[in-house]
Amino acid sequence: KSSNPANNYLDHFIVRLKNGLSLQLLTYLNVLRQPNNQAKLHELIEQAGIPAFVPHNASPKLLRGSGTYVTVRSPQVGQSTVKSGTTPLTVLNDQFKYSGLFTADEDDGFLNALTATTLNITDDGQIVTQATATPNVEQYGLGVTKQKFKGQGKSLMLTPSDFAMLLDYDLYKLDTARQLIYDGVISMYPYRLRTNNAVQQSDYQQVMLFDPGLGNTYHDLEQEVTAQPNKLAAQLQTLENDERFIQFKQHTREEQEDATDDK
Repeated sequence: KSSNPANNYLDHFIVRLKNGLSLQLLTYLNVLRQPNNQAKLHELIEQAGIPAFVPHNASPKLLRGSGTYVTVRSPQVGQSTVKSGTTPLTVLNDQFKYSGLFTADEDDGFLNALTATTLNITDDGQIVTQATATPNVEQYGLGVTKQKFKGQGKSLMLTPSDFAMLLDYDLYKLDTARQLIYDGVISMYPYRLRTNNAVQQSDYQQVMLFDPGLGNTYHDLEQEVTAQPNKLAAQLQTLENDERFIQFKQHTREEQEDATDDK
């Protein structure tokens, strides 16, 4: 997903998700994992020329690796940022970084494959890969300690089951919003999370004012940071234990079983 204007979505990603914010990235991934999109994904990957991805007469299952943001904009490189021995293109490549959600499986196979190359921008704007001798963790907001990957800063490492749970939670929040809208519940207070709020990135701040009848009231969110592994695990468990989320998953499962029986 391109553009991450606030540069802090992943700092509080679980908190934001719990409150129905930052759903766009997960919603994109939910669309991709739908069974009726798998054939098209295989076709696109083959067209991209990824070597040895699809064996002849085979259709391997696509596994989720990551969902990331990368800032896409018209870059500007100031003269002062081009140090001795570097070029403007070198500075641009140093700024070409991904941040987001990464799958950490048992043997870190995906992360090892992902960080085995560096993505660079050429003079004509093409993106090319270059093999690296050591894991290229900086480009993905990750760290590595004693040959083990770790999330830091703007990126979170998730087990496959945790990743799947977040995708289900995204669908749950979308369904909750749908029900509230259909019930006529459309009033809301702008959120505030520490120094961030819902309107600070808008181009229309000058005309955005509180309704005098509602008062100068924000919806203050929990102020927790998810970068710490132990806190991240606790927050994921909080989502998974949400009683209404459990009911939603059960209802969804029953609907899928009924649809299968009808066939």
